Amino acid sequence: MEGVTQEDTAPYDLITFEGGLYASAMSVDGDDDIGGRIYEGIRKWLEESGFESDERPGHRTMGHMVNPTEEIRQALGYHQMEIFVPIKIRSRHWRKEG
Repeated sequence: MEGVTQEDTAPYDLITFEGGLYASAMSVDGDDDIGGRIYEGIRKWLEESGFESDERPGHRTMGHMVNPTEEIRQALGYHQMEIFVPIKIRSRHWRKEG
């Protein structure tokens, strides 16, 4: 975002990335077991889809907390974490069997 500085986002770092396609799913923030299962579910989905992992430098799995208020966190009992896994369109030579 133009005009945003490191001071605006402290203690978080600003990163620049090329963008692209991401598979996304919701998880529970701070629960590594659930987060791992969500991530593995995305990886399994990739095996059956027309997409594959995008493992170029700068394309890494990211997360974003989506609870805008404490009231929502209290209603759910946890903060939500959206997980983004970089993907790309599978090569033209791939076709799902079946």
